[in-house]
Amino acid sequence: MRMGRRPVSDKAKLELSWLDIGGGKSNNPSMARLVLDNVSKFFAGPRRENVGAVRRLNLTAGAGEFLVIVGPSGCGKTTTLRLIAGLETPDEGSLSLDGEPLAGVAPKDRDVAMVFQNHALLPHLTVFENLGFGLMLRRTPREEITRRVRAAAEMLDLTALLERKPPALSGGECQRVALGRALARQPRVFLFDEPLSNLDAPLRLQLRGQIAAVRRRAGATMVYVTHDQAEAMALADRVAVMREGALQQAAPPLELYRRPANRFVAGFIGSPPMNFFQGVVARENGLLVFRANAGFALEAGEGAAKALETRAGQPVILGLRPEDIGAGPGVAAVVERVEATGAENLLYCESNGVRFVSRMPAGRVAEGGQSVALRFEMERAHFFDPTTGQALTLPGWFI
Repeated sequence: MRMGRRPVSDKAKLELSWLDIGGGKSNNPSMARLVLDNVSKFFAGPRRENVGAVRRLNLTAGAGEFLVIVGPSGCGKTTTLRLIAGLETPDEGSLSLDGEPLAGVAPKDRDVAMVFQNHALLPHLTVFENLGFGLMLRRTPREEITRRVRAAAEMLDLTALLERKPPALSGGECQRVALGRALARQPRVFLFDEPLSNLDAPLRLQLRGQIAAVRRRAGATMVYVTHDQAEAMALADRVAVMREGALQQAAPPLELYRRPANRFVAGFIGSPPMNFFQGVVARENGLLVFRANAGFALEAGEGAAKALETRAGQPVILGLRPEDIGAGPGVAAVVERVEATGAENLLYCESNGVRFVSRMPAGRVAEGGQSVALRFEMERAHFFDPTTGQALTLPGWFI
């Protein structure tokens, strides 16, 4: 093993200690339960006011769980990850790992490994040396370094690249090396800060599969941050959606998609996102009806009608996924444009000034400017409070 052919500066050692080569107590991967209890973090704004990057966050990553934190830019995702890593100190609340408080515990002693958006490899060292660099700094025996590095390289298909240096690698290969460096550390918790965002679409899909495979084989607790909701849905055991520093909902991916807690979650999760229609609940001929501002009226589904009994005459927002709007009698609309994706067509429609999207099978063809009749599947409808955004109903078809 060839280590340290050129001296490594103290600054480089410090930077890498922040990344994924920290100390900690475990020599073997073990599953840990991570708890954030009422955690807040504030930063000074342009007028010296407190800006809440994270607000009263209560979140748990169970032992061995793959938890993905998702949300728009600036919602507090990365700050949350830095709080877990110890790179930031909470202003309120506490964090614990397997019941042990993390207050005052240095980043290098938290037994967590962090993989950043920038892979931060040392360009003058080989892949083998980069993978084992953190272990070398911790004075791990050479035989153990070799064993761990080769195991990580095999898991990530890096064995053939061990003698290369980072300048000779592709972006995807460099990111795999960064992942392998964390894997060789065998931490109790892996932290990922948008590790795939700098890669093109095919590489993202490839690396996504390898991260999922690493998760299955490593068995460690993982917290993964991304702004890509499709990535979150594909990888997670549970997805935590954040907005403006606050947790909106944490649930398994399918539940999050089918039973969003509020309008923000409903609009953020799903591509294309959920359609929203403003209107009021009306009682007509003994039935509860949603009368849209766009001019059409639809009978509320049986399950929704019970939940909306007390809101007759009040404004509400109707939400429907694109796949729940199909061909059939109901709402008259005009097709503005069609996006053909191969397996399906997305119809971008307009009805009395309100725009929405319908997802149709590829065999159903429509053209821009064409008038269509669309059926709204009201048994699959969501209703939201227009003021708070909170869900008023849960679709009865989802168990």
